[in-house]
Amino acid sequence: MQPGSPYHLIEAIGSCQVGSVWSAIDPQGRSLMVALLDPNVAIDQRWREAFQEAANALVQAGEPGWLYADFASGAPWVAYSAENGIGAERVFLALGMDFQQVPPDGTGPLDHAPYEPATQVTPPPAPPEQPTAPAQQPLPPGIIDTATPAEAPPTTVFPPVQPGPPAAEQAQPVAAQQPPAQPPAPAAPQSAPPAPAAPAAESPVDDFESTQPTQRMHLPPTAQAAPPVTPWAGSAAPQSAPPVSQQPSPVSTPPATYGQPTSGAPHPVSGAPHPVSGAPTSVPPHPTSVPPHPISGGPRPVSGTPMSPAYGQPLSPAYAAPAPAYGPHPPHGPAPYDPYAPVAPPPPRRSRTGMWIGIAVAVLVLIAGGGGVYAWSASGGDPNPPANSASASALPPEAPTGPPVSPGIEPPKPGKWPENWPHVTERDNVKTLSSLDGLGFALKVPQDWDCALAGKAQGFVRYSCGARQGQPNEIGGELIVRDCPQPCNDQQQTTMRMAEEAWGVPWTRTGQYTTIGEQLLDGEQRHALIVVAYWRGGSDGVVNKQLVLRMTSPVREAQELRRIATYLRDVLVF
Repeated sequence: MQPGSPYHLIEAIGSCQVGSVWSAIDPQGRSLMVALLDPNVAIDQRWREAFQEAANALVQAGEPGWLYADFASGAPWVAYSAENGIGAERVFLALGMDFQQVPPDGTGPLDHAPYEPATQVTPPPAPPEQPTAPAQQPLPPGIIDTATPAEAPPTTVFPPVQPGPPAAEQAQPVAAQQPPAQPPAPAAPQSAPPAPAAPAAESPVDDFESTQPTQRMHLPPTAQAAPPVTPWAGSAAPQSAPPVSQQPSPVSTPPATYGQPTSGAPHPVSGAPHPVSGAPTSVPPHPTSVPPHPISGGPRPVSGTPMSPAYGQPLSPAYAAPAPAYGPHPPHGPAPYDPYAPVAPPPPRRSRTGMWIGIAVAVLVLIAGGGGVYAWSASGGDPNPPANSASASALPPEAPTGPPVSPGIEPPKPGKWPENWPHVTERDNVKTLSSLDGLGFALKVPQDWDCALAGKAQGFVRYSCGARQGQPNEIGGELIVRDCPQPCNDQQQTTMRMAEEAWGVPWTRTGQYTTIGEQLLDGEQRHALIVVAYWRGGSDGVVNKQLVLRMTSPVREAQELRRIATYLRDVLVF
């Protein structure tokens, strides 16, 4: 954990290819569960960022939030309470790792095979040596005060990242494992480190394992999203699907053909593309005949009732064969004409009573509508009132965003509001902005500042305030006010604070509802200030509003930002 932190690791719970989970306690004797990224893996910044994004993504997905974390240390870690300890394990599961518990007998450490993407298999130029798990690496001193556990599961040390193979390199065929009684499905590509996502239902692709060893692991940039690779598209070898048949349908239909040959370039993926062809597998008879997958090869006849490719429902007979006329049919053609048969009575005439009733109702509705329009006009009303100017000028709601790139360091350290921060006085050259819609209070800013509406939605408003925009000596930033969902307790406030971009500043708690952070940016050329506070915005005395002040300035003008922060604290009383 952080240098000087009093928390101690007690016992290893489990591990995976890139890290491990430990039980720990704090000075008050509370039990914690800590997910620890291996320091050798953390050398790669992409793994460090993926570890942080996975922890934040679980919070966004509704999982129990973590209590403490340090993503900037040599061995990044995130701690959960013992009651929510499974969250520590889910951080590695969200990264796609094979997490294993410590053997209950404690006979030996866990051994993990190096992680490799499922769709990129590089054949080695010579018979490769069997990969062996390296010796357990000790943690760097000064990061975590570790009590001596009985045995600690080692983690796999990854070699340096090497550039991907050239595009012309061909991959060995990979036999994809398919579940029984299921049609073959293409394997989904994976990239390392994977982008964190909310836990979802597992598919057969999750259990895919390559049977070919590899010499290095390719880590394509995580900023590029990799669309699925279609194994049968582009230059993949033609493949013929086995004929699919079913039991005879009650309605006989002529054979229909599906599956026209298709061709095209493969979808772009991260790194060099590797066409993968699945091994031939036998497909069991399907209850209904469905069109085969579009693969290279000629059309094949399919027997049975044609199926709609979009909804999987039987098509109307009109799409398969001419439908017979309505009514009974003798087995050997129509019956001969009988001149002595009794004359059938004419069909009864349909009653038109319902039609006349409908016409009468429509006339009454028209008369009532005309009377209403006349009454509205007579009263001086305008049947076409102008559109609400407020709704016409309203900005779109706040777009959902992912986890912050550089949140503040949790947990906040105790402190108090700095006494040397200036206050707004009658001698200051400031102006009052009292008509900023959605704030709920007047704002005082320097005379040369301007504030513009940058975003507005139900329960949310954001203003961009400052001066000298676009110039090297620019000053200002964002002022955000949003509703705090009830109950706006400490857990809810922490979750909302963790979602804010904060340049990685260490948080300082200056009051029950306030945290602040300051830091120098751009080689100590600019000063950054962020304030996250919660206040009572209604008459019922309940804390229901959040305020975020996030601004930067030249170092010599840092007091201007502090003066605005102190003014907001004095007005809103947080």
